[in-house]
Parts: sequence; C-alpha cells; structure tokens
Amino acid sequence: MSPVASVYRMFSEVGLPKGHEAHFHAETVEICYVLRGRLDWWVGDSIYEVHSGDVMVMPPGVAHGSVDSTLQPCEYYAVHLSPSELPPSVAEAIKGPMVRGLHSGQAEAGQLVVRLFHEHEQPDSCSEEVCRSLCTMLVVALARDKGAGSKRRISDFVQRAQEVLLSVEESGSPVAAAAKQLEVSTVWLNRRFRSEVGESPGEWVRARKIIEAKKLLAFDGAGVTEVSVRLGFKSSQYFANAFKRETGVSPSAYRRMSAVTRGRRRSSEAVQAGV
Repeated sequence: MSPVASVYRMFSEVGLPKGHEAHFHAETVEICYVLRGRLDWWVGDSIYEVHSGDVMVMPPGVAHGSVDSTLQPCEYYAVHLSPSELPPSVAEAIKGPMVRGLHSGQAEAGQLVVRLFHEHEQPDSCSEEVCRSLCTMLVVALARDKGAGSKRRISDFVQRAQEVLLSVEESGSPVAAAAKQLEVSTVWLNRRFRSEVGESPGEWVRARKIIEAKKLLAFDGAGVTEVSVRLGFKSSQYFANAFKRETGVSPSAYRRMSAVTRGRRRSSEAVQAGV
C-alpha cells in the first residue's frame, strides 16, 4: 500500500550463514526495527552494533549487510518506503542526514514499523489512509530524533559491569559472579544492564566473546581448543555450540571460510595492482 513498497518480519532463533549478505535497494528507503537480539550491520562506510529497541535506516542505493554476512539470532521488522510517493516535506526529511543510520532505543519509530507490518497483514478499507499516516509519523519521529547516529549512552556502573563480566571465568554463572563482585543482586544487574545496553549481561558477554573468537579464528589461525581456553569457556564443545548458535557455522568452518575470503581478497588486490 502506497507509499510502502514492501514489509517483512525476520525471525531467527539461531545464527544463519549468508543470512544478511551485502545488497542495496535502488529506489526505496529501508527502515528496520530490532525487537529482539543483536546485529552487527554495516551501511556504506559505517559499522553499527544494533540492539533490541534500535532502528536502522538504509537510504536508496547504499549497500548494507551483516559485518561477516551471517545473521545473529534475532527478530526484526522492516518496511521499504518509496520517497517519490511521500508528501514533499516528508520525502525531503527522509533524505536528510539525521535520518540515516542508527537510531538507538527509538521505541516510537519501532512501534510504527510494527504497526505498518500488521496493517499489511490484515488490511481493510481504511488501511491505505492509515498506512500513509503511519509512514508520515514514522519519518517525522526519525527526523526529530536528536540522538540519531550517536553512540548508546551507558552509565559508569554498566561500563564497570562490562569490564567485570569479561574478566570472570566461565565456571558457574558469570552473571552471578559479576553481581557478587559489584555488590548488587543478579535481578537488579539484569534489569539495569538490559535497560541501557538492550540485552542481558549473559547475552552481552557471550556476544563479545564470539566477536573475539572470530578474530582469533580468522586472523590468528588459532584452533578451537585454544580459542576456548583463551576466552574462558567451560569446554571446547561448549564454545563450539555457542559459536554455531551465534553464527550459524562451526568454529572450524568459520576459519576455513575466512581463509578462502582472504585468498580471494588478495587475488582481487593483485589483479587491481596489475601483478
């Protein structure tokens, strides 16, 4: 329904390899609302860590996708708008630099994206006008977001909690151990952490370790057992399971894929250099 070109919902309980490869949309603006999970996205020359409650806006003709072409466990809604079918002032607003990129914790815009999705699921005689109004409200909410593109604001306490979580060994519960060291309850730590970061302490620390594991596997050539020990996982099997759940592939497969990618990149650079 005009000015919406398409809407969709993505739900993934586990990581999916090649789930969000590089692509672009020639004539539409893509607006994604992450309801659950965490995504590492790049848009043009910028890289964003997107959390629950965040909204991402990809302009027409700008390439975007997952940092390593895998889709992490998540649930998000997306809508594609055609600027040419928006009112002139709204079309101009959506082209503005403040609308592009990351909008942290934009609940208002996120709810409008979800409403647009559901309006298309069960349309009626009023849906066309409702969609036009929702699209206008969505663009205005993004254009007026003064925190657009800025980093998520995190308190000194949560920053300290992040440091502690990364230093705690995997034996037992790292969240419980961190809460004890910080002299707070696990319930309070979870609530405070989720409100500022967008995910639980356990989800956050696991994601950080998987990111570090990717670097060790891809660039250091480290083995699965070595990575498991260096990052403090309970066992190599526990690490392998956590890694596959996050990325959709095993650590060994990821290392092989990275080697092939590096080889292709070197070949491409050599051809460009005329070697």
